[in-house]
Amino acid sequence: GYEIMSLLIDHEKAYYIADRSFSVPELKILIDAVQAASFVTDKNRWTLYDQLNLRENLELFNNKKKAYEHFKAYYGREMILIEDGKDLPLFREFTVRHPRFIAKPFNGSGGVGVAIHDLTDYTDASLLFAELTEKGPVVCEELIVQDERMASFHPLSVNSMRVPTIRVGDEVILFYPYLRIGCGDEITDNCAKDRIVAPVDAKTGLMWGTGMDKEHHVRLVHPDTGIVIP
Repeated sequence: GYEIMSLLIDHEKAYYIADRSFSVPELKILIDAVQAASFVTDKNRWTLYDQLNLRENLELFNNKKKAYEHFKAYYGREMILIEDGKDLPLFREFTVRHPRFIAKPFNGSGGVGVAIHDLTDYTDASLLFAELTEKGPVVCEELIVQDERMASFHPLSVNSMRVPTIRVGDEVILFYPYLRIGCGDEITDNCAKDRIVAPVDAKTGLMWGTGMDKEHHVRLVHPDTGIVIP
């Protein structure tokens, strides 16, 4: 983590940023303080990210291909990265196995540019390949078939539960998990787009609070499906 430190230089106090590992007691105090807060602002959230994570791990999580290669055993689906003409054979093989798939801009975030594509809409895979790579590298993923109960909230999107964790020594703490549900015509449940989030109890796995949309409106019922939240 990073901490602002001070020292005396010619009887004047100077400040600098120190990069160090937090001790287990320090981490538990920090976690208790955050859990006791009624809300965490975006500014404080990003500060906590810097304090609780190692900078060398940023590339692993920000790079979709590296993240997939590292956590492949847990993805449960196939994923490829296509960038230019050399990847056309790889793309052809992928679309044989998955003629209908989801594509995401490699450097994108927030669900922007994410779309489902169907090879049967094209006379040849090369045409779809050219369309996808026109604006830069793209990640292609096998479609996720979700459980019917999870899909019932909003069948068009893949709804999911985000479970933030903090490791303190050998202990893993679940940190405010929440359910993410898509809305309208969106195929993603990304929090940067139209969606509803609802808090989940880390011990029981049950929703314990009302849903809230992007504009911070309370949602007791899903506007598209009528499902009660919780």
